[in-house]
Amino acid sequence: MMSSNEEDPFLQVQADVLSLLNTTRSLFASYLRIRSLASSPTSPELVQSRSELETTLQDLSSDLRDLIESVKAIEHDPYRYGIEIDEVERRQRLVEEVGGEVEDMHEELAKAVAGADQRRGQNASGSGALPHPSAFDDLENQGDDYAAFEQQRQLEIMHEQEEALDGVFQTVGNLRQQADVMGRELEEQEELLNETHDAADRVEGRLQVGLKKMGVIMKKNEGTPVQVLNDIGASSFNSSQLELLIHRIKELSITNMAEQHEASGVSYEELAELEKEFDDAELEIIRAQTLLNAPLYIKRNAMISRLPNFWPLVLEQAPPEIDQFIQPSDSAVLVSALKDIDVSRFEIPPAASPEVSGSPRSVAIKFEFGPNEWFEDRVLEKKFWYRRAKDGWTGLVSEPVKINWKEGKDLSCGLTDAAVAAFEAEARGARAAAVVAANGNKQKGKATAEKKTPEQEALENLAAGSTQGSLFAWFGFRGRRVTAEESVEAVKEEDERRAKLRKGEKASSDINMRPIDGDEQDSMEEDLEEDDADLIFPAGEELAIAISEDLFPGALKYFTQAQEQADLTDTDYEELDSDDDDETGDLNELLQGGKRGIGGDDEGPKKKRKA
Repeated sequence: MMSSNEEDPFLQVQADVLSLLNTTRSLFASYLRIRSLASSPTSPELVQSRSELETTLQDLSSDLRDLIESVKAIEHDPYRYGIEIDEVERRQRLVEEVGGEVEDMHEELAKAVAGADQRRGQNASGSGALPHPSAFDDLENQGDDYAAFEQQRQLEIMHEQEEALDGVFQTVGNLRQQADVMGRELEEQEELLNETHDAADRVEGRLQVGLKKMGVIMKKNEGTPVQVLNDIGASSFNSSQLELLIHRIKELSITNMAEQHEASGVSYEELAELEKEFDDAELEIIRAQTLLNAPLYIKRNAMISRLPNFWPLVLEQAPPEIDQFIQPSDSAVLVSALKDIDVSRFEIPPAASPEVSGSPRSVAIKFEFGPNEWFEDRVLEKKFWYRRAKDGWTGLVSEPVKINWKEGKDLSCGLTDAAVAAFEAEARGARAAAVVAANGNKQKGKATAEKKTPEQEALENLAAGSTQGSLFAWFGFRGRRVTAEESVEAVKEEDERRAKLRKGEKASSDINMRPIDGDEQDSMEEDLEEDDADLIFPAGEELAIAISEDLFPGALKYFTQAQEQADLTDTDYEELDSDDDDETGDLNELLQGGKRGIGGDDEGPKKKRKA
């Protein structure tokens, strides 16, 4: 999985190739101009221009080969590297076009050499220089030597004019070739602008969500603890919960009540501590919001249970972060068998309990299905634990979920079964390593734990050769290997460090609170790559967050959007659908057969699936 902070190596080489290509085009145009004006193929200016062009072409060809190898490496399974199919096709077109242009330049250089050799042969035969006047002494017409000489001169002038016309023709051809190259560049720039526009839209949406959260946090920190509780609806809490929340908010306000440091005295530790305080405030908001929304979700479930195809219609309107993973084969399962989706924050205790345990960010996502032809399970539940690693990393981790596929119906192409087998083999290896270490041989126990099992190697080979992007492969996602014990210990160390900082004591900085050099960054990236080597669904954490924080809370909004599409006339829908004739097998097409709206109409909403 390629990290969002990691720059794609292909884009770096691509920038070098395009820059070198522009330089090569200038040298090529200059070479053609000098060649058309040169009086001799051995002209020093022409030779120097040709040498510079050949050297640049060699460098460009070398970089181009690197690009081609990079495209070949990802084109069989782009999803493994977090790259979309459209991006792979763009890269293939880029290398083809650049390669064709380089090949054309090589051919033009070869033709130039052949033409020069031919002209030298003609000059050697006597057509390139004036003969001596005595050469006309043996003409049959001995009395008209001057006329013969003049005739020869005219022939030579005509020959020079023909060569000049050839040069003009070549120049016009070069101009036409340059115009074609400029046209291709304009098309590529237009495509890049479209991609940038799409990316800007996605970033704008995320930025708005982030600004809303930041506004809530800032508003909470401006008031007293009692005001904060009133803002989030604290009247619904009992006395013990109020005391607990007030105590936690007071703890978060300790730093704000302390004397501010001078601007020149702010350290990385202080900035990181302030960021963590914002994060703590957001956790309390999530905790309180979950308890407040619990009865509302119960009421919503009672209402939507009477609406046919509620969740398939919601998924039909799903945002791109979710919709991109729903394949046509997945749509058939979701439309025909999906009954319910439920999301719970299982590490948040009930409202009646004052205990605080676990992380509010830990989430369980449950899919309920009816009888179907694909698998035996009626409920598929996937849990995600929010954990902290010793190196400062935080995020969601999970365990593979077993799906009892019916024979020949495995939509994940064996990935979920392989992930479960690898996970169980790894667990057995860890237990064996613990036994060996307990017997006194810690070094051997460590080697046993780090050794790959045949199941893990089989999973990596299967994932490397798979091009299937089924949504159900998500149930095999694991994430980073951070155990509960490591997370508890890391959280404890972090709390102790922060307590020292609040008291004004000096505390050791962790990896997230100081600048790191390049070697340390490379080491961290290598550790992460080894940790995630057998991931079969690189965007597993992002998909879990999108479902739990967007799709599930906003289900009524997406369902309403689907119903609003039902108001389109047949003509409106045909116009929308005419631009999407190549999309088949999506949720919209499958739902047209028998879905019903709120009022029980036979015809369901007519909506194009979002890009």
